[in-house]
Amino acid sequence: MKTHFPLRLFGLVLIILTGCDNTPIEPVLSESEAPVSWQLHPEITLDLKLQMQATVAGDSLWLLGNNYLLCLDANHRLVYQELVAPLGNNLWRRSFLSEEIFATELHQQVEFDLQLNRDPDKKVHLDLRGLDSTVSSISSAYHSPMAINASGEILIPALNDLNLTPNTTGFPLFLLSTSMHSDSLQIDNSERIWLNNGSLSFAGVNNVSGVCAFGDTFYFSIQSPPALYQYVPGQSPTNLFPLRLANLMMLGDTLTAIGYLSDFNLGWYYRPPGTAGWVGFDLGVFDNGFARYEPVDNRVVAYRQKQLWEIAPSADFQQREFRELDRTGLDLLTIHDLVVFKDRVYLCTSTGLYYKHISDFFTLQETP
Repeated sequence: MKTHFPLRLFGLVLIILTGCDNTPIEPVLSESEAPVSWQLHPEITLDLKLQMQATVAGDSLWLLGNNYLLCLDANHRLVYQELVAPLGNNLWRRSFLSEEIFATELHQQVEFDLQLNRDPDKKVHLDLRGLDSTVSSISSAYHSPMAINASGEILIPALNDLNLTPNTTGFPLFLLSTSMHSDSLQIDNSERIWLNNGSLSFAGVNNVSGVCAFGDTFYFSIQSPPALYQYVPGQSPTNLFPLRLANLMMLGDTLTAIGYLSDFNLGWYYRPPGTAGWVGFDLGVFDNGFARYEPVDNRVVAYRQKQLWEIAPSADFQQREFRELDRTGLDLLTIHDLVVFKDRVYLCTSTGLYYKHISDFFTLQETP
């Protein structure tokens, strides 16, 4: 016969053993209560670990590192890898221009290739100096250096060589047309626009801080004076409002712009659906001037280095919270990109591809 240790006696022994120690006993979290750690994708290993950016195209997640183009399928399995930059350091931080096309820098930020995700051998080469001999480089201090709109037009801001154009202010923007053929991509030079409001110069702070496209309309910002511009091909660029380092995203059906109004005061603008006007608010100081912002489940997430925050304004935008999100498992790395794919949030980092189920993502960081 088995002898069971009486529960009451077990409790008495436990009290006697712990009564001599005044140190409080820390509660042990159950598995369901413990923070869910970020997990490394098990197939992204070795020289694939440096992941810089990602984009979702239907049932595929495309990834770019320092050298490789990768693809995950709908079941999160690695199904494709291709060496696209054998010399290294040729992929921009924001190289994905659309769901189908990415860009690789080849020489001094004036020559580059456009390539197809699904067939990188189909590509086209472009030298901006072949379009304008006074160009010194592509202008982009932050975010993507170019973007493609729904009509296949690509907008590229540039800087001019001051030795060749010493009295010039502003900067040129090149609008090019892309087209796909059975065996190649093609680019045609459509238009060259000059952005010059009389006070712009070529100082580094006036570089374009990002280019993006929604439908056929392009958006980009400059830093000094702060300005977010809208550009519709065939029209002149329009200065919308003073926002620098701008991030634009769709939150549901609402186009939203987040950036900085002055110093580190975070500005939040949105355009109500069906209208042309914008509504803006100052959310106060958020001292992370080079954070990036992405939508997750129609909520705004900021990230920088290894930290993540939710930016949560009240319905009337008169109050806001900056909630730091759990980063368990994200030690000694830098987050380069964040993307939602299927039921997961993925982080492209300097040490691998990390993921969490979206239902666990908004867990708050525990305070020490």
